[in-house]
Amino acid sequence: MTYESAIKTLDATISKLPRPDYMHNGAGQVFFLQRMQKLADRLENPEKDFRYIHVVGTSGKGSTSTMVYEILRAAGENVGLYTSPYVCVPTERIQWGGQLIDEVSFAAAVEKVMPVVDEIEKTEADWFPSYAEIFFAVSLVAFKQAGISTIVLEAGCGGRYDKTNIIPAPIVTLITPISLDHTDILGETVEAIAEQKAGVIKAGSAVFAIQPEPPIQEVLDSEAAGVGVEITYVRPNEQFDLSLRGAHQQVNANLAAAAARYLGLHEMAIRDGIIQAELPARVELMQEAPRVILDGAHSPAKMTALVESIKELEPWQKLHLIIAIKESKLVDDIVSPLTSLVNSVTITTFQLPGFGSHPPEAIVAAFKAARPELTVAIEPQAKIALETVLKDAAPDDLVVITGSLYLAGELRDYWYPTAQIMEERTLFPKTK
Repeated sequence: MTYESAIKTLDATISKLPRPDYMHNGAGQVFFLQRMQKLADRLENPEKDFRYIHVVGTSGKGSTSTMVYEILRAAGENVGLYTSPYVCVPTERIQWGGQLIDEVSFAAAVEKVMPVVDEIEKTEADWFPSYAEIFFAVSLVAFKQAGISTIVLEAGCGGRYDKTNIIPAPIVTLITPISLDHTDILGETVEAIAEQKAGVIKAGSAVFAIQPEPPIQEVLDSEAAGVGVEITYVRPNEQFDLSLRGAHQQVNANLAAAAARYLGLHEMAIRDGIIQAELPARVELMQEAPRVILDGAHSPAKMTALVESIKELEPWQKLHLIIAIKESKLVDDIVSPLTSLVNSVTITTFQLPGFGSHPPEAIVAAFKAARPELTVAIEPQAKIALETVLKDAAPDDLVVITGSLYLAGELRDYWYPTAQIMEERTLFPKTK
């Protein structure tokens, strides 16, 4: 199996399993975890072969996971990193040795997993796993084939019934800030969302969480008490040297450092790992004159953090926004932090197997409701939108691309072509 055929095989599973209203009712919730477990059982339980640092939360999961991974690498640990979703290429979700998984190893893991998936489809069709579950199984097989001993594991949506929660008790569980996101799946209050996140807490695991508001802490403490665990709450008061932009990254660094110190890692490894951590589409500076910032903010809390980071980049003459928002998101709440800051808005779209972006007209209405005089344009083709805005922007203007990691990934190709990323096995190839 080639890498190209492996990707095609995985993508074909998306259309076989319509996305259900999972996590909305008790019966459905348990089933999704059972389905992931069935697939793992058929693969002889690769999830039991590793030590884990499990990272859940609403904001900062990817950054915190990457920081912990880089700290462990700096300490000489044999560690892998699993993240979700990908921004540029599927292989970025599986990393070790400071590189993305290579094409041959990826294809070999898919080749091992898919016959089991095919057998489930033939004999127990009701248990056919989702694309996300299959990809997680592929990652476990790949890590096992590579001889990895520890995995830094970023949860997907929620926690309690997330596919990653089939793992045995992690050595460390990290809970990043919790806020409203995926409300169509996880619930419409922060308490309901916290209950989903808290479901990853297991007996025997050391648990660290960024100090939350009292209602969230009450939910977390209740879950922890039920399994005999006490949560250590981290107040992000320490300042670290960072490569990642934004004051909110100090929060993630404090949580990563707390985990590393619990593991007894050297302070130099902690400092070196945190500064080595880089991620695409996190207040990422793509070019100068005009400056372009690429960010995947897709929730109200993440957009607020982005706005604060943008303000740190002042001065600029005008701010031009390019935005697309996933169809399930709350448009008004996401747009709100931006409305007073922007001088022009270009709304675009994206389409992926199984879902797409909000109709541009809904986003226009949100901006116009806040600022009727604002210049708002629609350009459905994202790359044309980018080229047009770059052509019209003055050298001392600021261009911000945001609203979705999927949009960020599509437009990041303008500066970092996919072929270059795959060839160098890094999200930050040297030849930009």
